[in-house]
Amino acid sequence: GRSPWIGVLALAAAVALVTSPQFAFQLRTGMDTMLAFSANVILVLCLHSYQTAPDRKRAIALGLCTFLAVMARMDGGICAFGAPLLAWLLGPRPRRHGDLLWLIGMPVLLLGIFMGACTLYYGVPVPLSFFAKSASAYVGFQSPENPIGYMLDFLACVLPFALILCVVPGRRSLLI
Repeated sequence: GRSPWIGVLALAAAVALVTSPQFAFQLRTGMDTMLAFSANVILVLCLHSYQTAPDRKRAIALGLCTFLAVMARMDGGICAFGAPLLAWLLGPRPRRHGDLLWLIGMPVLLLGIFMGACTLYYGVPVPLSFFAKSASAYVGFQSPENPIGYMLDFLACVLPFALILCVVPGRRSLLI
């Protein structure tokens, strides 16, 4: 069975993250960071549910969560599509090939419909936030802030989760 300590460590790591000043700052800014974080948390919960007992209902829910995670923040698409694909590839044998339709095909279809609607309405296939965050959009607005400081802040937030990975004895124990 699974160790009860893994759940306790995961809860402690989540509390450490939520109580960090960086988390509170992002929560108050109104940017899409917290929306993307929430969408990815929901994606991970659906992913865990699918890994625990793969079936069509869970595959559909995970496909919808993938779509929502990409809609929250387009640059999260690699993770949003990659995690369900890896769950399917590394999941129990025999693989449920029909689940790929829901895990990958449905979110791709929904994104295609969304991008088609954006093209018809706005004249471009991606939302404005994509262009606002493009390379030339920040010209004249660069900040003198220190990126090394931000990296150290990030490492402080990641440390509890890295410790969990060091403490967990094997791959089977990681399934919380």
